[in-house]
Amino acid sequence: MKEEVRLNQALYSSVMVFDQNRQNSRMEDGRRVYYTSPRGFETTDDGSMVFHYYAPEAKSVEIRGWGGTFPKENPHFMTKGEDGWWEVTVPASEIEPGFHYHDVYVDGVKTLNPREPIGYGASHFANYCDTPDPENTFYLLKDVPHGSVRMELYHSELCGMTRNCWVYLPPNYDSEPDRRYPVWYLHHGGGENEVGWIWQGKVNLILDNLLAAGECEEMIVVMNSFDTFAPTEEDGVFRNIEYCDVLAKDCVPFIDSKFRTLADRDHRAVAGLSFGVVHSYLAAFKYPELFAWLGCFSGHIMPVSPNANYFGRTFDFSDVFKDKELFNSRFRLMWHGGGLREGFGTRRHIPGDVMPYVWTEYKEAGYHVDGQAYRGFHEWDTWRFCARDFAKRLFR
Repeated sequence: MKEEVRLNQALYSSVMVFDQNRQNSRMEDGRRVYYTSPRGFETTDDGSMVFHYYAPEAKSVEIRGWGGTFPKENPHFMTKGEDGWWEVTVPASEIEPGFHYHDVYVDGVKTLNPREPIGYGASHFANYCDTPDPENTFYLLKDVPHGSVRMELYHSELCGMTRNCWVYLPPNYDSEPDRRYPVWYLHHGGGENEVGWIWQGKVNLILDNLLAAGECEEMIVVMNSFDTFAPTEEDGVFRNIEYCDVLAKDCVPFIDSKFRTLADRDHRAVAGLSFGVVHSYLAAFKYPELFAWLGCFSGHIMPVSPNANYFGRTFDFSDVFKDKELFNSRFRLMWHGGGLREGFGTRRHIPGDVMPYVWTEYKEAGYHVDGQAYRGFHEWDTWRFCARDFAKRLFR
């Protein structure tokens, strides 16, 4: 495996630190000297992963994957060295290329490895690592023009609170002050938050690389948390506010006022992964005057029956699907993507009977619907592919 892939900075960066600091220090002869200590993980040339953890007083340290491309059935026990560093090699046969959440247990207690990237997943902070895939480098840091990522604060009238969103601006945004851009509102999944698409998803690097190759349009990307609450008069009690309303009534107007946007429906897209599909779907159907592009990554296939129940939300959009002309007037594209090994793209009519991809039925009938299935599980690997291929289709 080439070193520029194996040691790419994008594989080691996180919200805590961009380039994992490998320096430690100690006192020698009355002065402080610095030395290199191991990263939390390293990839070998054959795709195996070597994990390191410093715990000189510990009796046992083990690594457990969360499943999918890093199976959780077999914990990997580390071996302690004389210097207090523990180490274990997970062979390539037991960890596939891609993104892996995992847990570290020290003397049976789950903890975090400060030498590895830390992100927010499954509603808590967790370590993750990235095994590089030499065949798919589209999300790595490359020598191309880079856009910027900014954190913006805006007031939500519906929530009665200040919220934040993260905004990706394309490389030429500041140098071309007279130009306006389409906007893609992109959402995380359940148990994650608004920074996931930056650090775990690498969407800013994906777009940088696509733009450098001329494979997508320049666009602004806005990333919100879809957990929207408002305080009540009772201490410590919050009520849920439907996120699609906050997006449409608070966030979109703010973005249009703060940035140079093309403020019409043909130049706005909304997409999300997993539970984020629900919120994106509702936003697109409830506010057709705002969004003409919809992306659904590893979400449930669009319900078309009256009073469909979608994650506890009951609604009826069947009239839109029944009328092809109405559907196509609302959507420039509805795009579905997901992983084959998560069961995406199939529906079971009777036990054992797996039907074809549902989107193909609409596509073949002339609806503005399309999709793609990938090799992966319900993991960031799959969603990176989804983001890449949806971005290629947007605003064209």
